[in-house]
Amino acid sequence: MSAPQLPPGEGREERVVVMVNGARDSQLCGRALRQHGIASSVHTDARTFSAALVGDTDVVVVAEETMKGRAGEALRNFVAAQPDWSALPLVLLCRALPPATLDVARDSSLLGRGRVTLLESPIRITSFVSAVQMSLYERRQQFRIRDLLEERAAQIRQRDQFMAVLGHELRNPLSAIVTCAEVLQMAPADSQHASSCKNIVQEQAANMKRMLDDLLDISRLVQDKLTLRRDPADLALVLEHSMEQVASELNSKAQRLEVDLPDQPLPLRGDTTRLQQVFVNLLQNASRYLEEGETIELSARRADGLAEVRVRDHGQGMTTETLEHVFQAFYQAESAMRRPGQRGLGLGLHLAARLVNLHGGVIRAHSEGPGRGSEFVVTLPVQEVVAAEIERPVRSAPSKFKPARVLLIDDNRALVLGLKALLEDRGHEVRLAHDGYAGLEAAREWVPDAVVIDIGLPGIDGYEVARRLRRLPSLGDTRLIALTGYGSTTDRRLAAEAGFSWHLIKPAGVAELEAAIAEE
Repeated sequence: MSAPQLPPGEGREERVVVMVNGARDSQLCGRALRQHGIASSVHTDARTFSAALVGDTDVVVVAEETMKGRAGEALRNFVAAQPDWSALPLVLLCRALPPATLDVARDSSLLGRGRVTLLESPIRITSFVSAVQMSLYERRQQFRIRDLLEERAAQIRQRDQFMAVLGHELRNPLSAIVTCAEVLQMAPADSQHASSCKNIVQEQAANMKRMLDDLLDISRLVQDKLTLRRDPADLALVLEHSMEQVASELNSKAQRLEVDLPDQPLPLRGDTTRLQQVFVNLLQNASRYLEEGETIELSARRADGLAEVRVRDHGQGMTTETLEHVFQAFYQAESAMRRPGQRGLGLGLHLAARLVNLHGGVIRAHSEGPGRGSEFVVTLPVQEVVAAEIERPVRSAPSKFKPARVLLIDDNRALVLGLKALLEDRGHEVRLAHDGYAGLEAAREWVPDAVVIDIGLPGIDGYEVARRLRRLPSLGDTRLIALTGYGSTTDRRLAAEAGFSWHLIKPAGVAELEAAIAEE
């Protein structure tokens, strides 16, 4: 029976080392292996055999009678030195089976790191070649296991590094929020300290939300569940809105943004929110590795049916190794690891690259080396659209919604107390419930205009609460809004099936929540 044929490991030649007695056996073994395309080195001398036992040996074929001398000692030492993943295949050529041969086969120094196959002499060539082929197949499998173990170890190191960075990145804004909370407890409400702390809390909470959103987007990309809109858009407008989003961050570092955008539109079809995410990530990345007071250059042009956007800084630059890995998820350049203030989660550039690819474009990174700055170039296909189709956001005062009766059902008391205060300040009437059964009772008695429901409730979950509310005739016009930390495509589908009109992901801003309550 021949062994399953698998290609040898990439970049390495398989080696079979043979130790036999006499020129006749040497010629016989060597010729049989050559005829079947198996590379081998055949020895009759213990000294040359010992020298041939090196790290890349795949299979050892050895005659039983050679095991009592120097060759046997060299083989035992070689087997003992095998790494943990290795069980070196050994083909033992025996003059006669039990009892003598079994002593060699039971040798613990061989069995500890070796796999012994016994062949009785005189040897049939087909059996000999088949045994070697099977041993090579087994060795290939061992190398695959080694590669998987190394890949797993690298993933564990990357995971541990990511968790350490994630903890650091979350502690930074959380520390600022905790400190500001203590200041707000002591400072007068109308003091400068109180005003500054309110701004800091808002800014740091937004940073934490952005990190969580990036993690959720990575999960969707991995599962191929991230969907894009294909709306008519003007890339120049997308860039303007991206600049607005990073303006306060650049101002805090006294960094300047030099902009060179064309006078004519750069029309395309795409998801403007996701495209803004791309360029916000690129601008934030440039800012992170740039000193205070320095300049970021943003330019765009149209050529040969393509729109090309360049984001350039004159900061730290990148090594060749960093350029090779810069778009990998969770990758951290060595320079960033040495300077914690420059660490991110290693997600922004990976997300940017994936989102650009989903739009049919490409993103490239360039740097002439450390200390010589970096440039990221995004190329997207231009698609002619009717100018009137391009959506241009209208900047206006916040909308005024009609006051509504709102029931909040959530076991997070701190959250619902805060939402209650915000909604009441905007003229809404609000009641609270902290589990599913209490929420159902309150809804029956009060008949609210909108019910905001957490999914992970004690007692019965939010899906069941929604289903039961939908069965009440008196609540036929009531808007049901899921406010939850579960945000996958499956979660949204389950919410719709349960009867929810809206699905909001925590943390949601009060404006977003108010729009859902008003069903706008």
